Amino acid sequence: LLFGASGLGKTHLGAAIGHALVAQSKRVKFISSTALVQQLQKAKEALELEGALKKLDKYKLLILDDIGYVKKNDNESQVLFELIAHRYERNSILITTNQAFSEWDSIFGDNMMMMKWELTTAASFNKQKGFKSAVFGRMSVEQVKSTYSKQKVNITEPSIIIRINKAFRYSMTPMELYDYTRGHWVINPDNAKSAKYAFSVYEGIIQEVYEIASWFKAGTTYSVRENTAHTDKWRKPDVSDPIVNKRYEFVGNLAPKEVREKYILKSVEHLFNKGNSNPIMYLNLES
Repeated sequence: LLFGASGLGKTHLGAAIGHALVAQSKRVKFISSTALVQQLQKAKEALELEGALKKLDKYKLLILDDIGYVKKNDNESQVLFELIAHRYERNSILITTNQAFSEWDSIFGDNMMMMKWELTTAASFNKQKGFKSAVFGRMSVEQVKSTYSKQKVNITEPSIIIRINKAFRYSMTPMELYDYTRGHWVINPDNAKSAKYAFSVYEGIIQEVYEIASWFKAGTTYSVRENTAHTDKWRKPDVSDPIVNKRYEFVGNLAPKEVREKYILKSVEHLFNKGNSNPIMYLNLES
């Protein structure tokens, strides 16, 4: 269930999820809720509702867009109820709506409130909220597709993978992504200096690739984090601190276009053993 006011991207996100599943050879049907309800009503009037519902079984995911436009009408709510009941524990339904559950009486009549309760229970497991959740940002279609498809890639160049799971947010500017990727890390200086590229990775997905120019002690080069609002717990490193002296940061540029196109939004999740929390991994370095 995708909830939100008009214009926030519910349809956009639903379509992206559908595209990602199609890329995995899964059958998906995207249709407006009102259009499907009207089709099912006609099938019911022709005593063909059961057949119409079975035809939809070939789709692993049925995306119903804008369910809020379905009106409180016994016939419409009844066929919608039968559709959801028919697909229950068989295949999936994704529903978008700009109506809160408290307003769903306008969709389901009083005799349909049990269906509303079941959907409410299901949705409670997928709700995302929290302090500064708006700051975290919204995924692009390409990012959604990469998250679901997880297209594996093997890196062939001398590289360092840097996982920025704690700092990453989708609303980052390119400069912020670069700055949070490049430091400040506890690394093996010799290994790091042998790496040609640095891969910025979030949740196993490559977000960006940089060509490393040089490595410096943490806190000795300019940081955009000094001038952004997303700095609640960030402090400029104290270069006199012995612990900080073990941390480094690189400076560099975006990798060449052909390198970025080869890797960005591909998955390297398979390279990390389960439970591995080390944010740094070296690949293909000369021994």
